Amino acid sequence: MLKISKAALVAAVLSLSAVPATLPAQAATTTTGITTELNIPTITAVDSSMDETALRDALSGGFSKHVDEIAKLNATSITIPEITLKISVPDGKANSTVTYKDIVLTNVKDGVAESASVGSADSTSAEGTFSLGKLSTGTLDFGGILALYSLVPAGAPDQPMKALYKGFKWEGATFTGPTVSCNIGQVTADEFDARPLKISFAQMMEASQQLKDAGTGAPPPEATATMISFFADMFQAFKSTPLSVGPVACKGTDEKGEPFELAIAGINMDGYQPGIYPAITVTGLSVKAGADGVVSLGEAKLKQIGLQQPIAVLEGQKDLSPAWLETNMRKLIPSFEGFSVTDLKIDVPDTQSPGTRVNANIASIDVTLSDYLNGIPTKISTKADGVDVPLPADSTDENVKTLLALGITKVNLGYDLEANWDKDSQTIKVDKAAISGKDLGSFAVAALLGNAAEQLFDPDNNVMQAAAMNLTFKSLGIDVTDAGLGDKLVPLLASQQGADPATYRTQLAGIAEGSALQLLGATDAARALGQAVSSFVTGTAKSLNVTVTAKDALGLSLPQLMQAQNNPAALTSAIDITGTAQ
Repeated sequence: MLKISKAALVAAVLSLSAVPATLPAQAATTTTGITTELNIPTITAVDSSMDETALRDALSGGFSKHVDEIAKLNATSITIPEITLKISVPDGKANSTVTYKDIVLTNVKDGVAESASVGSADSTSAEGTFSLGKLSTGTLDFGGILALYSLVPAGAPDQPMKALYKGFKWEGATFTGPTVSCNIGQVTADEFDARPLKISFAQMMEASQQLKDAGTGAPPPEATATMISFFADMFQAFKSTPLSVGPVACKGTDEKGEPFELAIAGINMDGYQPGIYPAITVTGLSVKAGADGVVSLGEAKLKQIGLQQPIAVLEGQKDLSPAWLETNMRKLIPSFEGFSVTDLKIDVPDTQSPGTRVNANIASIDVTLSDYLNGIPTKISTKADGVDVPLPADSTDENVKTLLALGITKVNLGYDLEANWDKDSQTIKVDKAAISGKDLGSFAVAALLGNAAEQLFDPDNNVMQAAAMNLTFKSLGIDVTDAGLGDKLVPLLASQQGADPATYRTQLAGIAEGSALQLLGATDAARALGQAVSSFVTGTAKSLNVTVTAKDALGLSLPQLMQAQNNPAALTSAIDITGTAQ
């Protein structure tokens, strides 16, 4: 968005160079039949190093002839009251007129304007009218912009970045069309800095033509390397301060003639940094669709995306063959840091069941990913609270059917997962993998896996799978809490057996306690575990903790765990298991 703003401002102030016109109004027709007409009634230049003729030529078709003059421009002021561009196409359906008004540059010294502004801009076509409010900057460096794209001689690419513009402000815009109208609030950004690119636009265009000429044949390696290097460098050649967009409001009708309204309280983008795509936050989003459908959220954030590894892998690369891509695909995955959503509310008609509605709320969701290794995050954290959703009455899921049988028609759930890989200890630690339900209970697991070598994240799938087979089990912790589910579930199960609920619950507890002794033997630990499970099942205790730990510090191997699937008793000599209840 920053780059678009810069381009729009430069085009409005000094370019429109794609339109051939050297007179105040002149028409030109392209080979496709598209006709353009540019009209610049007057240009007033005070103490300018470029006279009106040169400025008019630069704004019309001769921009490239004047880049050196523009880069070193001096003027007390340059004022253009109006520029009008008309574009006509053979069928007339895409005809448009763009008008810029009150273009002003002040105190320009050596290619840097102390201030620049476009009073307004209007674009009219069959699709509607787009009207921009005033665009302005406190500083605009024409020489720096031209140097960035290698249109004039520039310093080395390793030189410090310099400010191309400061104090950018766009006083919003409106759009009015046959079926929709929008208002866009003020857009601001304090500063945009850049350095010259390593690959010039001329080199990039030449490489692009070479690739085009190659057709379906093998692409020229040098041209491929040039294109890749150009785009890789682009992502590292600039930085900026944060950008903010004021309220956005749109309303109209969709393709079915149904009314809709869209409102956004604000949009904020963090500043660009070399090799990093910034985080974007949207606040106060509301969408009204049809007569009575509403979806809203308090905030949605797309976290930053790191492009450093893909850039490093691609830079200078000449071979993009399928074999190379297959080998390196994982290294090309950006480091996406995740997303978050708060206060999501959905209230819409249920299209699958006419006459009913879908009502769902989510208090918060957060996904955080970091410490990437070959395209895989080695540190993961995700959490959700207040996932309040109705249970479909016609569900075929057995768990949902059980909840409905208990009289539970909606649930309020949450989950929490935290896991990370530690390179030094070669372990994968799951700090928590939990799910909870309001007035139901919770279930949480913590685990520790050993022998997690770096090869577990190798780009070669065969190496990765072999490393996964060498993982060992070191410990497991299970925490269960009953916050009301047991009191609802036991009577249902008892009724299915034609038994008294209290008696049935006691029988279940006895079976659970006996199973622990049968599995682990008549040891003190087994008796303690059995008693803990029994207390939890009877409802005497509301929480149960079970811990399983490998006796071998290196952990249990995969073959040992596979053997235990058919013979659980084989693990009794290899693990310690304890249980407590409260």
